[in-house]
Amino acid sequence: MNTNMLRKSLVIGIILLFLSTICLPVLASEGQPDLIIINMGFTPYGDICNRSDDCYPLFKGTPGCHGWFISPLIVTFIFNPEDITEIQSWLNGSWVPYDGPFNITEKGELPLFKWRYRTIESGSEWIYDQCYCPIKLDFDKPSVYINIERKGFLFWKKYIVTADASDSMSGMDYVEFYLNGVLQFNDTVFPYQWTLKPVPRGQNLTFKVIAYDFAGNSNDDQVLKPNVYSNCLLSKGVGHAKLYGIL
Repeated sequence: MNTNMLRKSLVIGIILLFLSTICLPVLASEGQPDLIIINMGFTPYGDICNRSDDCYPLFKGTPGCHGWFISPLIVTFIFNPEDITEIQSWLNGSWVPYDGPFNITEKGELPLFKWRYRTIESGSEWIYDQCYCPIKLDFDKPSVYINIERKGFLFWKKYIVTADASDSMSGMDYVEFYLNGVLQFNDTVFPYQWTLKPVPRGQNLTFKVIAYDFAGNSNDDQVLKPNVYSNCLLSKGVGHAKLYGIL
């Protein structure tokens, strides 16, 4: 009787230990929904992070889209201070001593993160390790300018709305076109355009575009329809709009 109970307790203990090991990386980010923690092989891209059991980095940052991060990454090393005597990271072409959490702010892709450390046992000899994590950082908004061109006249009038959008880091993903706050069109192919036809009469029209890059950063530009029978150039922030002919 006692032997069976001991066996059951042992099996239950093994199962709980297994589940706790699996859930550990997920629980580490609980309460921080805006953060993703890359640790112990758990990344938003799959199990691609090799690590040492003695000394390994933990990366924390705000996730964007398509595997990009839209904030600097905070790097913290996990190690036993009673065994590890020194840690260095390979940053910007040189070995940098680790004395506490630090930020990676360099935008772009960092496919390989390298570090080395010394232990009491290794003495003056370095132990090298590396992590194949495709770290990609982009926290700059794309640039976008709205251009509205009128074609035709009277009942055959139409507006061609063009968004001049670009992003030099992660690249452009898509542009949304709005009329009076209502989404009208989503364009994923350059040139980013939408045509309003027929043009509503007797209404004030607000045209707006929102550009998104592949990292998930966004920027917008908008223009209000000016007075009738006017040619004008409107500007909002860094954006500009051109309306030609009689409105």
